Amino acid sequence: MPGPQQGATASGGWSDLDDLVAAPAYSEFCEGRLADPYPLLAWLRSNDPVHWSPTLGSWILTRYDDVVEGLLDRRFANDRIAASMDVLPPDVRETCAPLGVHVSNWLGYTDPPKHTRLRALLRTTFTPARAQAMEPRIRELTDALLDEVCEADEPDLAGGLAFPLPARVICEILGIPLPRAEAFHRWSDDMGGFTGNIGPTLVEIAPRAMASYVELEEFIAEMVAERRRHPQDDLIAHLASAEAEGGLSRTELTGLSVFSLMAGHETTSGLISSALAIVLSDESLRAALSVDPSCYPRAIEEILRLEAPIQFSPRLVAEDLEKRGRMLRKGDVVMLHLGAANRDPERFSDPDRLDLDRPNNRHLSFAWGPHFCLGAPLARTEATIALSRVLERFPDVRLIDPEPAWRENMTMRSHPRLSVDIRPPDGPRRI
Repeated sequence: MPGPQQGATASGGWSDLDDLVAAPAYSEFCEGRLADPYPLLAWLRSNDPVHWSPTLGSWILTRYDDVVEGLLDRRFANDRIAASMDVLPPDVRETCAPLGVHVSNWLGYTDPPKHTRLRALLRTTFTPARAQAMEPRIRELTDALLDEVCEADEPDLAGGLAFPLPARVICEILGIPLPRAEAFHRWSDDMGGFTGNIGPTLVEIAPRAMASYVELEEFIAEMVAERRRHPQDDLIAHLASAEAEGGLSRTELTGLSVFSLMAGHETTSGLISSALAIVLSDESLRAALSVDPSCYPRAIEEILRLEAPIQFSPRLVAEDLEKRGRMLRKGDVVMLHLGAANRDPERFSDPDRLDLDRPNNRHLSFAWGPHFCLGAPLARTEATIALSRVLERFPDVRLIDPEPAWRENMTMRSHPRLSVDIRPPDGPRRI
């Protein structure tokens, strides 16, 4: 782990809370630019576990037990889009109002009973059995993408595999033709930038997200109209049928479709990129996987714990409550920091170390309780296949940059690029 950031003491902490808030690392964290947030999060977890961030205008909870309680407690509400819209200047807020309405219909932004009704419409699609049945197709897609990576002038396992694999899988589940999915990269970045940040950075992000939302809405409308003309067996057809039967509004249908695209892609892309970066940087781990392929699922679980693809889950305080001597008021925004909770030494021994034999690895990277990620089985399957196929096909592959850059985003933790030196079997080295 890198040494202490500027503004930290030699021990890796800060002398007091004022020093922490004034440190450059804190500003970078609040702007989504801090590559290694874990020393800062560890200091908060030990010294100020219910931390008020004046920069973000929100509370940050970092201890495992507090985060679990927040995920289960109805007083921490998910219907929170108004808090994001309120930070925008009046003119931007008015222009982007349809974006706010749209995101309020994402599954992760709803509470019961609406959440219960919407989740039921997706439950039969995202099951462990469905993920297992898709394994041959996921392996086929993985190998096709690796063929392209191998032939590229500058092989990149993030842009060539970690991003497109989950996108292609979720597009097939939804029924979106692959050529139409190409625009999804930009839409995903823009929408993820809006939902993945809080505080002042939203002012510059919201207009781009609004433009992408307009295109996404038109795109989903075209897909629904096509299903009306030619019924198919895919998720959009399933949602269109629910709308026709009166169980879903068009706004909810669009929200669920876009949410499925985003949730089915962003988390898994981050997981795959982190898994590749970690394993390709650790010769002993790579050797262990080579000797015993049954370790792959355990490796994926540990990587999920160490590098939560979704770093925090925001909530809105629904009624005044006290937490560790701090009074949280109704309407306050709370960041339940999954990444910090996953490294809580009170819950995990030696939490900064990857341990393939870690017992009872109940990490929070897929959240917990009613909002536990429906796509978790699919994400685990995709990540396991992607990692195993890279190592099986290219046992000599190595990272060109041993410390690849992280995406600048407060919530989404992923590597945007993983340049590799890759040696195809029976072929020359490609760089």
